[in-house]
Amino acid sequence: MKTVFSKLFRKSAVKNAEQVTETCTCVDKAGETSYDTCKILVVSNESSFSREIISYAVSMAAKTDSSIVALNIYDHGDDFSGYEAESCRRIEAFSSAASELGLDFAHLVEHGKEDSVVAKLHAKDPNYRYVINDVPREKTGATTFPVYTRATMRAK
Repeated sequence: MKTVFSKLFRKSAVKNAEQVTETCTCVDKAGETSYDTCKILVVSNESSFSREIISYAVSMAAKTDSSIVALNIYDHGDDFSGYEAESCRRIEAFSSAASELGLDFAHLVEHGKEDSVVAKLHAKDPNYRYVINDVPREKTGATTFPVYTRATMRAK
């Protein structure tokens, strides 16, 4: 059934980051502030995302009522168009996992240093609630991923 669902909805699950239209409430130090949407930015410096980060991000988005924006960042050499094409070919597993849970999903491929790309996206759209890096860390047998909040991003 999951396969049928993902085949039916795969194409509509991939949206531009600006098209996500859920409403949620994010809390800051001053109290509650309502935003048009809350998003989780999932960052990879590779042309694909690991199965572990896909599972972690989809689970977190479902629990926090957020949408997902997958971001592949290229900061080497001159073959950005090849990297972009490869990233777009390899995003289907992430898109399908999000659509199976009814989550809004967008995919971006950017060129530059990670800090500046993430800062630029955050400046353009303050609705990124969390940033997760696809750099797993082993900790007592369990895999964990670095997760940042908007406040952490502003402090950089």
